[in-house]
Parts: sequence; structure tokens; C-alpha cells
Amino acid sequence: MPDVKSTLERFAGRCPLMLLTKGDPAVQTRRIDQSGLVDLFDYVIIVPRKDASTFHAAALAARVAPQSAWSIGNSLRSDVMPAIEVGMTGIWIDAHVWDHERHAGDTPPGVIALESLPDALELLE
Repeated sequence: MPDVKSTLERFAGRCPLMLLTKGDPAVQTRRIDQSGLVDLFDYVIIVPRKDASTFHAAALAARVAPQSAWSIGNSLRSDVMPAIEVGMTGIWIDAHVWDHERHAGDTPPGVIALESLPDALELLE
């Protein structure tokens, strides 16, 4: 996504940053390394699936109350809705996702929909 690195650099130091991703650990580790972004995250967690318990455990690992955490992602199903279930703020950026992750229709209640990751900086500020 455009402006990811510069946006993450602006988030860094203001709050702990975590990359929570799902999939095969070897594949995801390679992708993370190739992204050149790994050093911007305080935590990197790779899980086989994302659900409410995953997000709760991630908040605990970061020593952050779920109610003060945000989950920003491009999948409502995997990145946003499970986070909202545990009390996080769910921010959805409608970008490319796999077909099984697509969402059709209105933005669900409680979800903040943004056009791009840099738009999240305005919310933080």
C-alpha cells in the first residue's frame, strides 16, 4: 500500500506497533522480511487464524488494554470484526483482499472505514 513505511514511521514512538498476521509461518516471515518494514514493529506475531481470542492475546502480549488498542486492516473478517469483539477500535481500509475475505454492502456498525493508512494518523492526532 502506498505510504505504508512513512505512516508507520510516524506512528512509531507514539504507540506500540504490532504486526499480527495469519498464515504459514515460513511464508509470512519471508514476506515480512522482504517488506523492509519489520524494524518498525515492536511486536510481530504470526498465527494460523485470527479470531477474538487471538486479538485479546495480542493485546496482552503488548501489555495494552484492548479498549485502548486499534486494529487497522484491509479485511473486515480477519482484521477488524474480531478486534471489535474484544473492545478494540476497528479500522478498515478497503483494499485488496482474497475473494473469501471480501465484503459487500455497507460498513458494519462500529467500524471506522478509511481510504488509506495515512488517514489513520488524523485519528491518532
